[in-house]
Amino acid sequence: MNKAQNAERSYRFNIAIRIALPFIVAIIFSSYILYKNGSIGDNDMVLFFILIISYVYFTTYMIYQSFQNTFLDSVTKVYTRDKILKIIDSKVKKNRDFNNLTLLNFKNIGDISDRYGVDFGDEILIQCVRELEKFLDENSIKSYFLGRYSSSYFLLYTNENLPKIRHLITIFSKKIKNEGVNKKEIILKFEIKNISYSDLQKSINYLINRIKDVKIISDDIDEFESDVIKSIKNKNFSYKVQKIAGFKDENLYCVIPSLKSENHGNISKSKISNVMFKYNMQVNQDIAIFSSFFNSLVKNVNNKFIIEISMQSLNSVKYLEFLKEFIDENKIDASNIIIEFYPDDKTEHLNRLSEILFEYKKLGFRFAISHFGANNAFFAYFLNLDIDYIIYDVNISKNYKDTKVANTFLKLNELARQIGIKTILKFVDRFDMFEFAKNNKVDFVQGFYIQKPRELV
Repeated sequence: MNKAQNAERSYRFNIAIRIALPFIVAIIFSSYILYKNGSIGDNDMVLFFILIISYVYFTTYMIYQSFQNTFLDSVTKVYTRDKILKIIDSKVKKNRDFNNLTLLNFKNIGDISDRYGVDFGDEILIQCVRELEKFLDENSIKSYFLGRYSSSYFLLYTNENLPKIRHLITIFSKKIKNEGVNKKEIILKFEIKNISYSDLQKSINYLINRIKDVKIISDDIDEFESDVIKSIKNKNFSYKVQKIAGFKDENLYCVIPSLKSENHGNISKSKISNVMFKYNMQVNQDIAIFSSFFNSLVKNVNNKFIIEISMQSLNSVKYLEFLKEFIDENKIDASNIIIEFYPDDKTEHLNRLSEILFEYKKLGFRFAISHFGANNAFFAYFLNLDIDYIIYDVNISKNYKDTKVANTFLKLNELARQIGIKTILKFVDRFDMFEFAKNNKVDFVQGFYIQKPRELV
C-alpha cells in the first residue's frame, strides 16, 4: 500500500469514527435516561426513534460525502491533481529550505494505449508508478508525495536535496527503460526545480515546457524560415524519381522531393532539415511530402517507391494514423511503398522500434535502413529489426576498392542474403562499380550510371 493509499485509509477511518460517534453518544444518553427513570415510557421511545432516524440520515450523508471527497487517482491510486497541489503548497509555506518538485512524464504511455488499448496502457502506468514508489523507498526517500497531474504526467515533491533526487530519478529512468514493464519499453522524461520562492503553477508550466522542449514559432523568425514553413503548410513540393535497378527483382524508384518556396526557389529536403528540427515540424513535413507525392502521381501508380521519413515520424502515432487513413481513402497498395529511415547510433529503444515497425507492417509497408554501415549501431538494427532492405552507406560506394572495406562489405552482403534482406548500393556512377555490385550479388543499384533523377510525370 503506497503513501497516498495510507492517507486515504486514515481519512476513511476518521470518517468512520465521526459516523459512529453520534450513535455511541445516543446509546449512552438513552441508557442513562432509562437507567435513571427505571422504566421505558412513550416519550423515551419517541426520543429514541427520532435519534435513530437522525443517525441513519447522518450516516448516509457522511458516507456519500466520503466518496465524493476522495483524493486518490482512480487509476494509479496516487494523489489527484487537486490534492497534490494542496499538499505541495502547504509544504512550501511551512518549509523554505528544500522544496524540490520533479515533473515526470512516462512519455510513451499514450503510444502504448493507442496500440494495445486503454486498459493495457493503464495497467502499464500502474506498474510504472508502483516501481517508482518501490525504488524511492529502497533508496530511503521516505518524505515524498506523489500525485498524478494529467494523463502521463506526475508530480513528485520531496525535501531531499536536488542533486540527490536528480541522480536517483536518472538511475530509475535508465532502469525502467532497460528492464521495461510487462515486456514494454518505458521512456521516462523528467525535470526538477526548487520551488521554495516560486509560484507553483508557473513552476509546473516551466517544467512541462522543459520536458516538451517547446519551440514556439515566434514573430522574429527570419524570412527564410518563414518562407519554408509557409510552403510546407501549403504542401508546395516538386518531385523527381530515380530508378533503382534490380538485377533479378522488379525495379524500385527513389522519391526525391524538393520544396517550392515563394522567395527562395526550389529547396532540397536536406537544406530545410534545420528549420524542421528547430520548430519541431518533422512529422508535418513528412505528412506533406507523402500526401503531396501520391496525390500528384498519375502514371506508374503500381511502381514500388522508396520514400524517406524521419525517426520522429516513424515514432509518431500521428504519422501512423495519417498513413492508415490516407492509404484507405486513396486505395493505395501499401506493399508498393518502402519506408526508408536513418536510425541514430542509440540502441536502447530497439524493442519499442520493433513494435512500431510491426504496426506499419500490418498495413503492408516495407522498410529500408539507410546509411547502413555508417555508425556503430547498424549491426544491432540489422539483427533485431524486421527490415526488408538495407541501403549501404556512401562510403562503401566510394571505397569499394579498399581491401578492408571490400571484405567487410562482402561478408555483410552474404549475411543479408542468407537471412532474406535485400541490398541496395547507391551512387553507382561508373561501369566498374556496376560490375562490382553485380558480381558480388547486390540486389539493387542506384546512381547516374543507371539513371539520372527525372521529373515526376
